[in-house]
Amino acid sequence: MSTPRVGIYTTMFGPFFVDFGAFAPVFCFLLGALISWTRSRVLAGEIAVLPLYIAFVMQVASAIVVNTFMSAYGIFYNLAFGALWLAIVVARSRPRAMGREVMA
Repeated sequence: MSTPRVGIYTTMFGPFFVDFGAFAPVFCFLLGALISWTRSRVLAGEIAVLPLYIAFVMQVASAIVVNTFMSAYGIFYNLAFGALWLAIVVARSRPRAMGREVMA
């Protein structure tokens, strides 16, 4: 289904409705659950997810004006901060090599 009038749906909810139809509220609920889960990770002390959470908050705050989830801004920053978080989690989970013990 294509957009009925190009440029009319500039907020976050218009393209979601065009893409998901009657399931747009379900998608919005799942998006809110993802953002809430990200917030809970930040509050639990996992500081590596903070940039992703800040990007989500900025995107939701600007949702009434422009759809930043679908634009290059949203896609780039969500993927970049998600990859940063994943890289930090993987780096922290790897066992650290013990230094050599020098025998005197």
